[in-house]
Amino acid sequence: MVDEATAGKPKKHSAFAQVVFRKPGETLDLGGKAIVGLGGLGSVIKAGGLSSVDWPRSLAGLVVGGAVVALGIYLQAKAEET
Repeated sequence: MVDEATAGKPKKHSAFAQVVFRKPGETLDLGGKAIVGLGGLGSVIKAGGLSSVDWPRSLAGLVVGGAVVALGIYLQAKAEET
């Protein structure tokens, strides 16, 4: 369904710009998930108990990975708004 407010507006990006936004967005999304998995959750899984978990590394992995995933999702949404 086409929104009446945006029906008459020209597209913001070309088809090439869609690819430029989408491909790095997908890459950052997957890379961020890998950072969370390897950096954040990996040290929790390796630890024998909660006291031996490297909490600063786990939190850094979660924060950095979450930020990279958010940037990837933003770029994918930017590609879809055309």
